Amino acid sequence: MEITLKFLKPLNDVVGQNELSVEVENGTVESLLADLLNDHPKLAEEILDEKGELDYRVNVILNDKPLNDLDVNLNDGDLLTLFIPISGG
Repeated sequence: MEITLKFLKPLNDVVGQNELSVEVENGTVESLLADLLNDHPKLAEEILDEKGELDYRVNVILNDKPLNDLDVNLNDGDLLTLFIPISGG
């Protein structure tokens, strides 16, 4: 099945693209992220904390639905968006 990954700033700068289309066999968001981080080790530096877990600042959106649990099954045509909200004053 084909999944589209969308990266918003600054993560798209790390990956080098705004979107990636990836072919995956049956899997979860968690397993897809693990594969993605293997392919893009610099992305791991941006989205993982010192324990190697997803940093609390990273938002993961699956088809317009924010995810708190990454153990969610993927379906063909899903859109997974990753971003870190930017704030400032």
